[in-house]
Amino acid sequence: MGVEVNRIRGVSIGGTGAVACTVMNGTPIAVTGGFNGSERVWNLTTGAPVHQPLIGHVDSVRAVACMVMDGTPIAVTGSRDGSMRAWNLATGTVIRQFQTGHPNGVELVACAVVDGVPVAVTATDNDNAMQLWNLQTGESQGHLAMQSPRPVALASLGALVVGIGHGVAVFRRRPTRTPR
Repeated sequence: MGVEVNRIRGVSIGGTGAVACTVMNGTPIAVTGGFNGSERVWNLTTGAPVHQPLIGHVDSVRAVACMVMDGTPIAVTGSRDGSMRAWNLATGTVIRQFQTGHPNGVELVACAVVDGVPVAVTATDNDNAMQLWNLQTGESQGHLAMQSPRPVALASLGALVVGIGHGVAVFRRRPTRTPR
């Protein structure tokens, strides 16, 4: 079985710290996060950059996740500077910026649409914390203390899957209770 290799026609200046893939207008793309704080969007069919680098983080980008929000493909990036950004991949513009409160930066990002709401979870094992964010409003939706979370995934059904040491934990949301 052969493997076709399509080289990216450009450079991720400063090295690549994170990568995620999605589809935009029927074309497969990759989003790379650089050690220099920039992100690049690559057309995987041609290997060419989709547009100029996405600039905003002031330190290395260590986490990238992609999803569709309100019909628009977006990337959610986390940086060593402690911020998270949601980017419109078609235009290359910032949709929203978050200050996560992770003192040593964001190392992990996962995103999904849960109950019709686009959300992202950020984590780092340096502060043993995970946070859930509403990507539309920018508001924090909760905090979870956890020892060394690595890696994380967020399912559309609301399940948070976390690798912890040699194990895996699955957290499910509790149904909303009605007051008595």
